[in-house]
Parts: sequence; C-alpha cells; structure tokens
Amino acid sequence: MKAVVMCGGLGSRMLPLSEKTPKPMLRVLNRPVLDLILRKLIREGFREIVLTLGYRAEEIVSWLENSRYDADVTFATEEKPLGTAGGVKNALKDAPDDFLVLSGDNLFDFDLERLRERHYLSGKSVTIVGTEAEDPRDYGVIVSDAAGNVAGFAEKPDWEDVRSTFVNTGIYFCAERVLDLIPDGECYDFAKDLFPRMLREERKIGCVKAEGSWYDIGGIEAYRAANAALLRDPDNVGENGGLYYGYDRTDEDGNRYIAPCLVGPGVRLGGGVTVGPFVCLGENTSVGRDCVITDSIIGADCAVGSGTDIHASVLSDGVRVHENVLVDEGAAVGYGADIGRFSRIFPGVRISAGVRVPPESLVSSDVREQGCVSAAFDAYGMSGAVYSGITLADALKLGQAAASAAPGKIGFGCDGSPAAEVYKNVCQQGAVACGAQAYDFGPVFRNQICFYAQHCALSAFVFVSFKEGEISFSFAGENGFAMDKGLRRKMGDCFRYGSFRYAENGGAGKSYRMELYASVYKSKLKKMLSVFRDAVELTVESSDRCLTETVGDVLASQTPREGASRVMLITDGGGEAYFAEDDKVFYVSAVQLFVCEYEFARGNDAAVPEDAPEAVERRAAAYGRKVWRVGAEGEPPEKSLLFNCLWAFDSVFLAFRVCGMMAQTKMKLADLLEGIESVSVRKNISVFDCSPGELRQGMAQALGSKAPGSAWFRVAENGREARIRQLGNSSRVRILSEAAEMEAAKELSAEIIGKIHQAVIDIRDKKE
Repeated sequence: MKAVVMCGGLGSRMLPLSEKTPKPMLRVLNRPVLDLILRKLIREGFREIVLTLGYRAEEIVSWLENSRYDADVTFATEEKPLGTAGGVKNALKDAPDDFLVLSGDNLFDFDLERLRERHYLSGKSVTIVGTEAEDPRDYGVIVSDAAGNVAGFAEKPDWEDVRSTFVNTGIYFCAERVLDLIPDGECYDFAKDLFPRMLREERKIGCVKAEGSWYDIGGIEAYRAANAALLRDPDNVGENGGLYYGYDRTDEDGNRYIAPCLVGPGVRLGGGVTVGPFVCLGENTSVGRDCVITDSIIGADCAVGSGTDIHASVLSDGVRVHENVLVDEGAAVGYGADIGRFSRIFPGVRISAGVRVPPESLVSSDVREQGCVSAAFDAYGMSGAVYSGITLADALKLGQAAASAAPGKIGFGCDGSPAAEVYKNVCQQGAVACGAQAYDFGPVFRNQICFYAQHCALSAFVFVSFKEGEISFSFAGENGFAMDKGLRRKMGDCFRYGSFRYAENGGAGKSYRMELYASVYKSKLKKMLSVFRDAVELTVESSDRCLTETVGDVLASQTPREGASRVMLITDGGGEAYFAEDDKVFYVSAVQLFVCEYEFARGNDAAVPEDAPEAVERRAAAYGRKVWRVGAEGEPPEKSLLFNCLWAFDSVFLAFRVCGMMAQTKMKLADLLEGIESVSVRKNISVFDCSPGELRQGMAQALGSKAPGSAWFRVAENGREARIRQLGNSSRVRILSEAAEMEAAKELSAEIIGKIHQAVIDIRDKKE
C-alpha cells in the first residue's frame, strides 16, 4: 500500500511562521514535522511514499535530496492548486492497490497496521480515521451510525451545534476505485467535494476510532502544544535533536535547565539563563546572560540578547531579539525578524518575516509586513480615501502615535469640513489617551500652524483636511514646521507597531479648546494693519473659507483714502499664493525675496521655508548675512528669529508686511519689486506608479548624486534650477523648480518627472 502525504497547503493559520517555511518543514523537537511523519510511516511498514507539493515546494525537495530514508520517497508538484483529492490523484496517477492519505501537518501514534486491517475487512471505498477531541469546534465532526457508516459531517460547528466529539483526523484509507471519482486536473477536496458526492450517490464511507495521541498542527497554539506534549517522552527525541533534559539541573555557568527541555547542537548560553520547562532551542542559537525562556520553540540560528524573557512563544529561524526584551505569551515571530532592545511584544502578537521592530517599542498589534502603513508617512503627512483608505481606527492610532512620539502639547486643527472635523476629533482622543495635552484650535487654515505652534510651544501639530473624497493628515513638528526625519520615523513606527505610551496609572491627558485663540492671530494682523490702514487697500481671495473669514474680519476695519494703492492676495490657504496689483501678477517667491533683502540690508538674518527661492542665499551672501532654510532637514534657528520671520512662512503675514512697507515708502508693489531678481518657484508633489525602492534607484539614475548629508537632488540648466526629494519611504516626490518665469519653472518640473519616469521603466526592463 502506498502512502500519500499532503504537503501542498499554504499554512495560512500558521502565519507568520509559514511565510518562509512550508508547514511540513516547521520543526517539532528540533526536527521537521515531515521527518517525524515519514519515519512513523516507515516504522509501520510503508515503503512507497509520495508527497504532494505546492507552496514552497523547492524547500521540501531540497531537504529530501539531503535526507536518507529506508523507503522510496517521491514527490509530485502541482502546477496549480488541485485541492486535497485532486493533489492525491495527480500524485498517484494510477494506483494498483489501496492507498493511505494523510496530512503533512499532523502527528500521531496510531497503530496504522491495525487500522489498515479494519479498512480491508470493512470492504468500503473509504475509511476515515477519527479520534475524540475535547473541543471539536476547530475540526470536522463525523456523524456516523453504530456500524461505523458515515452519515454526514459538521464542519467546525458552534458549541450549540456540537452533537459529537468524534472528529476527522484527515487520515483516510482508500480503495483504488476512489480515484475514478476525482476529476483530472481540477481543484477537488476530500471533505468538501468527494465525500459529499459519495454520500449523495449512496457510496458507503466507513469510519474507525483510533486509539492513541493525535496532534493537529493547524495553528500556532496547537503547534506549541504538540511540541510540549511530545517533549514529555525522551523516546520521541531523534538522534540529531540535541541534548535532552529529563530532569532539572544547573551547569557550571549558572544556566538552569528545567525539565523537560531540548537544547539543539551548537547552542550557546551566556550564563544565568533559565531554559524550560517545555522549551526547544534550535541549533546554533545563542542566548545572552540572565535570560528566561519558558514553554517556547526557538528556531535555529537565532540570537537572544541578555536580560530577555520569552514566554510561551515561537521564534522562527534567524530571529534576532536584542537585550532586555519581553516576548509575552502566544507571540509568534517570523523568519529573520529583528526586535530592538527594551521592547515588549504583547500576548498573541504576530510579527512577520524580516520585520525590524525599533528599540523601546510596545508592540500590541500584529505587524504583517515591513513596508505597510509607515510607507504612507512622509515629511509632510499622509492621505487616503475617506473611511476606506484611512479609517477612523487609523485616525485614533495616529493620535496615539503622535502623543507617543512627541509627548507634551500637541495642536489639532482641520479645514472645517464635516469629515475632517470627525477625523480630527478621533485623532485628538487618541492623543489624550496616551497622555498628551491636546490643543484643539478647531477650523484653521494651514498658514496659522506656524503661528499657533510657536505661540503655544507645541511639540507637534496635526492638521486634517478633506477634498474630493480624500482625507489628508498634515504633520508639523516643533515650531510648526515639517517634522524632522527622526520624529517622523518615530511616529511612523509607533503607528505601525502599535507602540503607544499610555498615560501612567490608567490616566489620560487633557484636551483644551483653543478656538478663541484665533483672536490672538487677528490681533497680530490688526497691529500690522494699523501701519497701512488708510494708505493701502488689501483684499484677500481664497477658496479656504476659514482664511477669508478670519482675514476678512481684520480687513473690515480698513479706511482706505482716495487714491490708495490696491493689492490682492490670492492664496489656497497653504503655501501657494501670489499678489495682484493693477494688471500685474507677482508670485510670492519674488515678494519673499524682496522682504529678505530688506532685512539683510538692515543687518538682520532671516529664516525662510525650504521652498523659498535659491536666490535668497545669494542675496544674503551679498550682505554678509545668514539664511536659515527651515524644513524637514537642517539645523533650526533661534525661536526669536522664527517668530520675527513668520511673514516668510505665512502668505497672509507677508501680505500685511509688504502693504506696510508700501505705506511707509509711499510706493506701489511693482515699484518696490523693481530691481529684485525675477524668480518664480513651481512647487508640486508627483506620485509615481512604482515601489519606493524602484523610485529611489530611478531618481539616482536620472538625477545623479545628492550633496553629502542632503535629502535633495539638484538640477541646474539654462538659467533654471530645481531641488528634488523623495518623501520618506513612499512613491511621492517633491519638486521645487525655479526660473525667471513660471512657465520655464513648470517646464523644468515636467522634464524632471519625465526623466524619473523613464529611468524607472528602464530599471524594470533590466529586471525582466
């Protein structure tokens, strides 16, 4: 009789352990489950064994090529998923005799010879081997009569539907005629397709109760329980499993072994380590000083740092756990993951293969892949479809992440839309739960963020907006500017790993309503308005209702005399703005440059945003002054300088400032700007349809090298220049292109996008 071992399943219930390892190759007692199964079959007299392979078949084949068994072990690989029955037919083709089918993830000590005899005597086409289960809800319950004839199945029933504890072990003795009932080349299952068909056609299916132990390694808890149960008997440990401890002992280095436990070949313990009970340490694993490992499976080639505790958990091969980490009950860590020092992995958490958990992380939810949510973070924020791309649960976590990464006072504001208001409120509550002082400024416009952040000494600011079905979170760090790389990464890690620092003693932070603080902003504008109240008539046009209402209240007190100059500020409430006077248009970059030169001439330094024109540095050098370009990189200036230069970051303040200068000089804006270097800056963010890695390579290929220590690529040609940077670990690129005319700046921006796009295509073509 041939035996067919089904080894082709994905093992989804065993994730993350099965991400890099097929389930039959997971180790019990430091040996692959498949090895234990094959040796059991050989002891029972089976000399022809066929494996059905699918998922990660090459790893099983490679292992077989390096193994020796006293039997003919062959395999059949499925080109496409064929199901349990379809895979068996593909493996057997034509069976001249009855055959045995069993799963590659079940261990048992049943007497197969006795069960085989009972199958022959019954004369039935199929005999299902069953056993009693304390909790049958995870299995297929067999419904049968007293004569052992199967009448039906109840697949994973609820407790109220349980009528029996007799469950299907997935071990079947089959007559050769059964193969005729299985379609060729189709996905076909025993339990879902074949057995129901046989019952409909009144073909008898028998069942037999097996005596002995059976372990279904279908999930991580069952896997660990099987390992613990088998550890109780030293006869289960093979020759190469390692050193078995059946009694407690302490070695000369103070390492304590609590029975039963198994220490694989090449394991190194640092001293003062407690191992056991029910622990298997894989070969060549190293454990630092004063660690405690209980009721766990540790894979091969792992490294565990000093002072680390691991309880009732599973670590795949090649995992590195740094010092002073707590891996709590029920956790599972995938192949090659790296857990930073002083971290805690909460009970039941699953960490995928290759993931890097930063130091001091509190990982309370599953981490499925390295590049998932944090990839959406960049220096300026994150966005997605409302309620689906970014959920309210995400908003809550964002607030928790902000408070955990930047503890202290955090500002919150939104654009006034109902959706943004909801997201802002939820995000704010997350921050309060993690101990933050949440300053709720209500509806604001982006220009106000720097003012509020500096006035209130905020550690961070979260601004929420809604447009065309997309919700956007904009993040600002200290002083209201773009978050620096360290803070952005820390916030992204907190969000992704659920690494939140909750308030002590079960408490929470506080929330303060700051809507009335808009009066402070207005008072600053009113003070500036007093300089030009009757000399210049300023109007503001914007699609941002909050901006027009706030500034409109201030400008309502204007009393322009006859013949007063007229200037209009046209802005989107954020960074894009320009001025109009008579029939002339002046971009905000040119006005910024003029005010900067005015400050330089008076012996002052200036702080400007990262998107200010490059000409600012040239004019500063001419006067022997210094420019602080504030953004996502670079050393920040003194806070007093930042506050004196708010006009450089807020187009509303810039408009009031330049109108005051017009009143004092009795000149029009065009006259003030005469002689100022003509410069227009095109600011845009482009999204590329490629992975962040491909984009990084494409930018390097298209744009050359970056300046040392800078995040920006630079391009200069034909009187045009540009700065280009990838936004974090995303597929977004920010381009700041400038030229004497805006059209030329736009053309340069389009050319750069085209070059990057073509470089990405070239990289993909080479890979293919």
